[in-house]
Amino acid sequence: GGGAEALAATAAAAGLATKRLHDEEVQEAALRQADPVADLALRAVRWAEDGAREKPRPLPLPVTHRSTAFRLAVGEAAAHGLPSSLDPDAPAREGRRLDVEDEEEEAALLRTVWLMVRCGRVAEAQQLCRQCGQPWRAATLGGGEPWRYDSAAGGWVGNPDRPLWRSACGAIARRALQRPEVP
Repeated sequence: GGGAEALAATAAAAGLATKRLHDEEVQEAALRQADPVADLALRAVRWAEDGAREKPRPLPLPVTHRSTAFRLAVGEAAAHGLPSSLDPDAPAREGRRLDVEDEEEEAALLRTVWLMVRCGRVAEAQQLCRQCGQPWRAATLGGGEPWRYDSAAGGWVGNPDRPLWRSACGAIARRALQRPEVP
């Protein structure tokens, strides 16, 4: 076999687990070169991102669900149909909604994040999420970064488990289609 196979066999013989690395940037370049339709599609995506340069409106910082937190603190959450905690999954898990004011702030944040992502400005969207007190949302957005070698950084960057992240995103989207939220 070749060098990579021989190295993997040697590591396996020594009882070491190995993981085959791939560089999505290299794979994309090879795909673009081999398939003119894929190249055209990727160019269309970049064109759409460049054309979507809308300016987001300023947001109240941080987006902390103040009204829901207040009602939780004074024991009024259940009476108003609010979730029993402020963890990010509570509304979906409990089938309850945040306070109306908090939902409006959340919707404004999500609209702005969507605009940024649509423009290809994922890093800025992540930074906004962090500034708004929602680091978990920034981490979620970061899952889509392709696993690649960055010579400037001197190492591998991105999400090595991106296929798992994509699968989870697909499952969430399918679940959302099955249970659309009622306004």
